[in-house]
Amino acid sequence: MTKLNRNHSADQLMSSVFIQLIQDFRNLREDQTAYEDYLTSVIDKDIRSLRNIAFEITGNEDSYLFKMNYQVASFFKRYRFQKDLFSQDELVDSAIAKFNSVQSHISSLSEYSQLTTRILRIAKRYVRSTLGPYDYYEHVDHCKFGKKASVGVLSRDACEAARWVAPMSGSNEQIDWFDALMCQYPPFLDYLGGQCKNGEPFYQSISSLKLTLVPKTYKSLRCIMPNTTIGSFQSYGLGIVMRKRLKRIGYDISSLQMRHRELARRASLHGRDVTMDLSSASDTISVELVRALFPSDWFEAMNEYRIENVALPDGTIVKSNTFCTMGIGYTFPIQTLLFLSVLQAVHMLKKGTWSRRISVYGDDMIFPSYMYSDVVACFTELGFIVNLDKTYNEGKFRESCGGDYHGGLDVRPFQPQNGQQTLAPRAFEAMLYKITNGLLRRWCEHEIPGTLAYLRNQLVIVANKVKLVPHDYPDDAGLCASPCNSPYFFLGDYSMVAARKHLGHGVYRFPYLRVLPETRKEVRHVPYVWAATRPNRLNHLDDDWSVSWRINSTTPNIAMLGVVEIIPPGPLTWSQEKGRSREKPVTLQKCLAASTVINGTGRYTRQYGVACFAIRRGGV
Repeated sequence: MTKLNRNHSADQLMSSVFIQLIQDFRNLREDQTAYEDYLTSVIDKDIRSLRNIAFEITGNEDSYLFKMNYQVASFFKRYRFQKDLFSQDELVDSAIAKFNSVQSHISSLSEYSQLTTRILRIAKRYVRSTLGPYDYYEHVDHCKFGKKASVGVLSRDACEAARWVAPMSGSNEQIDWFDALMCQYPPFLDYLGGQCKNGEPFYQSISSLKLTLVPKTYKSLRCIMPNTTIGSFQSYGLGIVMRKRLKRIGYDISSLQMRHRELARRASLHGRDVTMDLSSASDTISVELVRALFPSDWFEAMNEYRIENVALPDGTIVKSNTFCTMGIGYTFPIQTLLFLSVLQAVHMLKKGTWSRRISVYGDDMIFPSYMYSDVVACFTELGFIVNLDKTYNEGKFRESCGGDYHGGLDVRPFQPQNGQQTLAPRAFEAMLYKITNGLLRRWCEHEIPGTLAYLRNQLVIVANKVKLVPHDYPDDAGLCASPCNSPYFFLGDYSMVAARKHLGHGVYRFPYLRVLPETRKEVRHVPYVWAATRPNRLNHLDDDWSVSWRINSTTPNIAMLGVVEIIPPGPLTWSQEKGRSREKPVTLQKCLAASTVINGTGRYTRQYGVACFAIRRGGV
């Protein structure tokens, strides 16, 4: 068998990298017995022993030593071995049992205490002042189809055109809402009707959403529920409106992650703030709690089109007491606003004011330490489950939104995620690049020389020449070099680096790896026209837009509607909300897609790129 046809084991690579990493850390500590339990388990391939090693955060040790310990303990957290502690069937059974347990838990909640009732009253006032009145037209203005799977649209087929394939899925209420909306845009009802033969229906009525399980860690799966196609359109718009309301009061969801990381870093220094996380946060938001906190007009807008029945993987249909789960367009902003309002209410009771020290991103929360006991008591009574493994109130460690800090030091560990167990040469090369770049983002080259030497040798074996790429390329494209630096660990031997062609003025042409997905020829152009030229006010179409329909026999798929050009009354204005405009009429030809990507497919291929980046030569 030739080298090009030889497959590589991901398990063996991960184990070898881990062993090298432990040896490097031992050299840093000058302790040749450190991490012996981890090392023995990996060498003996005793996965059960490896998973049962406990790691406790005491919070008082040296930050640099903590970073090493944390890296070793977390290295395999998101990686599943081919023969891991739990089989796929066991993970599925565990996830379903947990979902049913959560449903039973929130349905058994009794009346709230007097203190919690006061907190909810204040929180409701906070929610009302944040959201203001519900505006139907504003909601509709922001509706659009998402990019992920929905009922009737598989993930691999998800694209704009696939959403408009009849029959479109939705509940009876969603279908009535969407049909009334589209009646103001008759060409698209004609477009749907053109697909339906012999009186077939435009829509598919859905009465339950399917519970889908996706990988999370080696010991758990995440529950999501893909929405109906019409439901995803509607809930997306409502979610955008809620995000805009949160942004008005200083909580911009698009940038809150970076803010949380900085707040977590500061809290790891002064220790005056808590970072808290919840287990099954979206699943524990009950219908009654949303009813109690949100204004009636907002609650009705969300609840009227909600599908309450859930189909479990075994086909069992259960009624869900959860208001919204992962997969619904407004779930994340609802989480953010709900938890934020409760925290602000607790602070108002204790201090008499709102607090800017409180910040929430989904179920990641940061708030002053003096609120901790009251928050835990209130959240427990409301049915939420505090994740004590990811909640930190004492010591020097804090974690939030992907930022892990100990005494102000970034100790975020590199955690390679799961993939295929057997890899072809180029996929194996890409995995080597991902591991190398991930480690170099967290560790200096002099700290892990043995690990980097091993990865370098593996790259040379599988690829012959190592690909260097600019630092802003994906981790699996090649070994990332900064604009003025390249990795030291080649020790000056650039004969193993893939050749680059200097094009002049510091610009180079260089090879890199890229996943080339499979594509299909796209002949369904009308939905792309609608997405690109949709008026700002769909409900006021007759007032704001005029539409010109002309037949072009050379484009038969478009001739079904007779569309050649959609002409607004004057140049089409873009980004009006940000005060910018581009006078650029949109014509049909700019919306014609030659092909669409088949999601989740593809293979790694060698490509060439052009960029300006310097490569340092010479040794350490």
